[in-house]
Amino acid sequence: MKIWIIRISGSAGSLLSLASLSYASGLGPELPLQDLPDYITPASAAAAGTVLLDLYLLLSSGYKRLPFWSALFTANVFMIWALRDTGIASFSPGTAALIAGGGVLFAAARTAEANPVISTRRFFLTALTAVTVVFGTLYILEIEGHIVSRPLFYPAGFHQFLSLLPDEAMKYRDELISYFERKGKDRLTREEEHALTEELSRRIEDLEADRKRFEEVRAKNLALEREIEQLHIRLRDMDLPVLSEDDLQKVATYNEAVRPDSPLVRDFAVGIASEYPGPYSHNTGSPVPGRNGIRQILSLHRYISGRWRYVNDPLFIETDYYSPADRTIAAGLSGDCDDFAILLTACVEAVGGGARILHGTCADGGHAWCEVYIGNASAWREALAVCGELYPGRTISCLTPRGADDYWLSLDWQAGAYSCAEEPVIAYQSGWRDTR
Repeated sequence: MKIWIIRISGSAGSLLSLASLSYASGLGPELPLQDLPDYITPASAAAAGTVLLDLYLLLSSGYKRLPFWSALFTANVFMIWALRDTGIASFSPGTAALIAGGGVLFAAARTAEANPVISTRRFFLTALTAVTVVFGTLYILEIEGHIVSRPLFYPAGFHQFLSLLPDEAMKYRDELISYFERKGKDRLTREEEHALTEELSRRIEDLEADRKRFEEVRAKNLALEREIEQLHIRLRDMDLPVLSEDDLQKVATYNEAVRPDSPLVRDFAVGIASEYPGPYSHNTGSPVPGRNGIRQILSLHRYISGRWRYVNDPLFIETDYYSPADRTIAAGLSGDCDDFAILLTACVEAVGGGARILHGTCADGGHAWCEVYIGNASAWREALAVCGELYPGRTISCLTPRGADDYWLSLDWQAGAYSCAEEPVIAYQSGWRDTR
């Protein structure tokens, strides 16, 4: 029985060590590691080969003197060193040299064990020469390109790699496999492997944070996106009139620029507001909006603000430049803050509401914005309820009313909120004619 154990351990240990050497050096065929069980890896083969060869030498009968123990100990040091050098990245040519040197020393230990008479000095010189020849040969082969690093891409190695990353890493399994295969071709130190793991962990955490933020925004805006897309399709199919020559003349006042009676403005506003068909107010002819009217106004604001492209007025002109509402529509919803306010005011008036344009100051200069007339406190509460439905979680504010029926809803860049509203001055109001 002992004889069979010796023979099997010697043969199996030699084969496993040769297999790991073949893979590490790149001189032999690449092993189909991805098709093998997780516990069969180049590192495990080298470790098992070392244990079996130790068992073979210790059980074999012979002369276990200083040369034997010295060679056996050094062989194990070489093999352990080789296994420590094999991280999750790759088997390197240096690893192959250590495995080969360990194999030579195992053979030297067996030689010392089998010979009754041996010169210790000659034995050590011969073993040192053999190890040096092995290292030198592999070094030359590496320089000539015959030895290349083999990636440790096998199930256990990949699972070990994943275990170092956050739990979210499995969501990016395919991307990690590709990345792991590329990085596995390079020889990495343990410090580099640790840095790589930290970098990938950070990237995965950033991806997860971005994905969560996107999902939160997407959940809030999904209904609005569908609504805006429907409006966009409807407006795209409209036959909008062409501007006349008079329409293209420069204007100098808000009164000239608002133009709610322009066919282009009227068709544009009606096309958007018809998403919520019905009367604007509870009472015919009243500028006080009902719940349906508030929805129409907010629909207009969402559409225009969602597609607005900010462009400054000309800098070197003596007076402010006011773009008429119909011209802003024809220009593709572009302009600055007063152009934005003019278009919204014109659209509000075009569907039966009242609006005003205010001027205020900001930290970086002046600002203009539109407000839609709401009415008294009861109407304001109704407007707040509708805003809460369409903009959940948003704080809706207004300027301090000057009277019981003086509530206005801001249609600034964000409905119900103010970019800045210090020292507000009414520059235009529905039903009034100013001289600006």
